[in-house]
Amino acid sequence: MKTLKKLFVFLLCGLLSIIIFSLLLYATGFSFNNITQDIFGDIYDYSSLSSQHALVSKLNKSCGMILLLKEAQSQERVKDFENICEQHANKTIGNKALFIGYLSGSVNLLTKNNLIVKNNEIPFVRSALNINTKINRFFGYKILLFVLLVFLLSVLFFIYSDNIKGLLLSLGSIFLNVSLIILAPFIILKIYIHFNPIDTSFII
Repeated sequence: MKTLKKLFVFLLCGLLSIIIFSLLLYATGFSFNNITQDIFGDIYDYSSLSSQHALVSKLNKSCGMILLLKEAQSQERVKDFENICEQHANKTIGNKALFIGYLSGSVNLLTKNNLIVKNNEIPFVRSALNINTKINRFFGYKILLFVLLVFLLSVLFFIYSDNIKGLLLSLGSIFLNVSLIILAPFIILKIYIHFNPIDTSFII
């Protein structure tokens, strides 16, 4: 009986850890757009200095044309990029932010014109759309997740109603699990990059 109780509590704590982690992601504004911006930033960071300089030079030329079109009030203005180009020209943002903003603007422009959906036969595009759909769908159940969290915590409190020490140990294991879920991927990635340096110069 004690073995079954321990197994049940173990599974219960694991489920609670996953739910709490999911709600934390939602509370911190986790989204597909944030993921893509982080990826763009990493691509810039792990490229060589010469590649970064060459890229920024090209972006500056593009921004020069975009700002000229704006000043001329041309019908061919690319409004999606005007703000990021102006900020970079005014030294409000750095080269990395220009790169991220330019790529993000390109993605937004493709989405606005429905070009991403039209080209969903491309494997990468199809995968990106599927991930975005699943993330939005998952967070659509946030109220259900919260209700489930309250219910499962109530069950845990009921199990340990006469054992405060056991309750505190279980709650401690839940928060430890959440911490590991959050930190473990970053630690593993940092260790991997340390021993296997990444060069993204070929991408940019």
